[in-house]
Amino acid sequence: MDAGRWRKVRELFDGALGVAPEHAATFLERACADDPALRDEVEALLDAHREAGDFFDTPAVEDALKIVESEPDRLQAGALVGRYRIVREIGRGGMGLVLLAVRADDQFEKQVAVKILRRGMDSEEIVRRFRNERQILASLDHPYIAQLFDGGMTDDGLPYFVMEYIEGQPLDKYADEQRLSIKQRLELFRKVCEAVQYAHQNLVVHRDLKPSNILITTPGVPKLLDFGIAKVLSPDLSASEPTRTETRMMTPDYASPEQVRGEKLTTRSDVYSLGVVLYVLLTGHRPYRATETAPHELARVICEQEPTKPSAAINSVEVVGPGGDSASPTPITPESVSSARDTQPDRLRHLLSGDLDNIVLMSLRKERERRYESAEQLSSDIQRYLDGLPVIAHKDTFTYRASKFVRRNRISVAAACLVFLTLLGGIVATIWQARKAQEQARIANAKSAEAQAALARTEKINRFMQSIFSYANPDWFGRAGGRRDMSVLEAMRDIEKHIDEDFRDEPDLRADIYQQIGDSYRTQGLFDDAERSLREALRQRLELYGEDSAKVAESMYILSGVRHAQGDFAEQERLLTGALATQRRHPDEGNDLPYMMMDYASSLGEFKNDYAGALALDREALAEFRRRYGESHFMVGLTWSVLVRDYINLGDYAQAETIIPIVQEQFKQQPPVLWSILESYAFIKTIKGDYQAAENAIRELSVHAQSQDAKPYMTPAVHNAQSLLAYRHGDYAQAITHAKQALAAQPNLPGAPHASAINLAPSLNKLGQAKRAEALLREEIERLKQSERVFNLARLKSVLGESLTAQRRFTEAETILLEAYETEKARVLPEQYDLSETRQRLAELYRAWGKTDSARRYE
Repeated sequence: MDAGRWRKVRELFDGALGVAPEHAATFLERACADDPALRDEVEALLDAHREAGDFFDTPAVEDALKIVESEPDRLQAGALVGRYRIVREIGRGGMGLVLLAVRADDQFEKQVAVKILRRGMDSEEIVRRFRNERQILASLDHPYIAQLFDGGMTDDGLPYFVMEYIEGQPLDKYADEQRLSIKQRLELFRKVCEAVQYAHQNLVVHRDLKPSNILITTPGVPKLLDFGIAKVLSPDLSASEPTRTETRMMTPDYASPEQVRGEKLTTRSDVYSLGVVLYVLLTGHRPYRATETAPHELARVICEQEPTKPSAAINSVEVVGPGGDSASPTPITPESVSSARDTQPDRLRHLLSGDLDNIVLMSLRKERERRYESAEQLSSDIQRYLDGLPVIAHKDTFTYRASKFVRRNRISVAAACLVFLTLLGGIVATIWQARKAQEQARIANAKSAEAQAALARTEKINRFMQSIFSYANPDWFGRAGGRRDMSVLEAMRDIEKHIDEDFRDEPDLRADIYQQIGDSYRTQGLFDDAERSLREALRQRLELYGEDSAKVAESMYILSGVRHAQGDFAEQERLLTGALATQRRHPDEGNDLPYMMMDYASSLGEFKNDYAGALALDREALAEFRRRYGESHFMVGLTWSVLVRDYINLGDYAQAETIIPIVQEQFKQQPPVLWSILESYAFIKTIKGDYQAAENAIRELSVHAQSQDAKPYMTPAVHNAQSLLAYRHGDYAQAITHAKQALAAQPNLPGAPHASAINLAPSLNKLGQAKRAEALLREEIERLKQSERVFNLARLKSVLGESLTAQRRFTEAETILLEAYETEKARVLPEQYDLSETRQRLAELYRAWGKTDSARRYE
């Protein structure tokens, strides 16, 4: 058997052992559907394992976290690791456990910390990283770095090392609890810099500097630890490291821009992280605040956004929750921050302003060559500050900052300079045709009463346009009551006040201008303002043209999108239905018809479970887009990707797979189309058991998710895909981890169902967390019902039925599972994923209930 084949056998063997015994056969049936010989090999190993007496002696996993946290009995108190007797567990990280221990032969009275690789983490990459940390610690001997005493391998082949036991607190917590002054904090921080400088002199870059990796003992001595992702710069020590692209392990809040971008790291990368640590130590806040929790948004902020000055950060108020169900959010206020530093807010701001602002910000500069050269230089500049001497840090010049801003934001700067032209361009376009016709009357020197009225109308339009453009004039003082510092929003509202007055006798233009202003508000995300203007446009157009008008359809359509953004899905559907019906009667008026078709198709899926109807509408929209724009237009590609989703929702995977490679090739230069196609492809391959193809697609998708052009949904999409893949593999703990990460990154849109919650609950059920899953599912079901959406509702109910079965609430489970089954059966093909899952859950329910005849109907 070759290595690749053996690896797959071992993975499936481990996966079968990781599920409950009664699910092992189902797991193998799915995993080996296309390879019976592979299943025979795995089952032979399982039979041997059972004969050894270990299989049935291993209890089923009872808790979602126990699969992550459990370790063999050998790691319990009193067990031996090498020559050391375990006392208790004191911590755990991504790779290893940290155990308090003593020397078993009593030669050492002093307690030690034993770090041992966790069972299940012993991949080649992780073992190499673990040994690298041990080797690094062996090369370092400094009073402010945790000391290595010993190391070796356990009897079952796991590496471990023994190090100095540090009984202390993280740097920031220690400083706050001791109410250290700014001077005391700086002196303590200089000791940390000394440890980092020593590591750098020994050619070691830590790469994960943060307060939790800097423990302070009771005498106030810092101890730097956790070199698990450190990088050895020495060619001799790093020669064993594979030359390949590694997974970027880091703590994003403390990572440098080059680390976030995956570029080569130097000692100045650690200087940046020290700058973040210093920022937190002085202000109680982190230097960046992303508006979204998605990793790519935080990466964008770290790489582009300039941090707030520490002295200004003191004014900030934020609420942080340390996590956990019982954890209460903690407000960070100027008063609480200054009190922890034994001073008052005004005094603290004064202490930080000037030199300390400059020192911290020099450490945090985006360009590494503009930071301090070393941790020692940073420490020396702090000492100069403490001694009252001039520091080498200085403020960035205005010219430099302005040039950086313009280079990063060329489009934004241009838009800001012409903001009123951008926002009000629609108004100008709206009235241009009227003005053009009236100018023709002027040229002809018409004398009729109608022509004179047209000329008067032209003058009125001219005056209104001049008033609009005056808002963009730097010397503008505005209309009555206007002012120079008026914001864009205030100016828009001020213009809006004069529409009725200026166009009292021109109702058609008045309605068009309200429509354009409402649409401008919408594109800026000002939905309440947009709704107000669009409703007024709709009211006036209904009065002017009646219900059967393309202009009325336009107003209803744009307003429906605003109501969707506001969470009123019932009115959104009503407006969209009316708009589409009206626009179909006027197909040659306006450009919105295919867009309306796509939006209404989406509405059919969300509100009616009518995926066949959605498919028909999307096909119609595709034909219209192709007729208008040709085969290569972005909207053609996007509609193709939506059609793939329609086929998936119906369970027609063969048709979806036929389309995917064609679209992927034709639109590979259109990232949003490619993202959607990759996500769909990963899903299909996952549920069909082609895990390698799915993993490749997810890997490519995750690369795209790091692009600054990626949409916020990309990060949760990647984690949801990884969660489903792990679930199908039988790795429920990993599935939970990814589902939680997706849930944390999910955009918080009104009424939006969390696919991550749907991915989380089945794994909780498999790991004995049925009550927890039930609570989560009922919350999601209620939220969907309140928004009147039915998309994913049957799937949520199906998983809820599984939760109830696990709790032996069979009658409730039967009712809800049958309801989900009938809903799904009515709308999809038999092989559709949700339907097959529900069918299996019904069979499992009846088997657990003892109703074998009923179970056979669904097997």
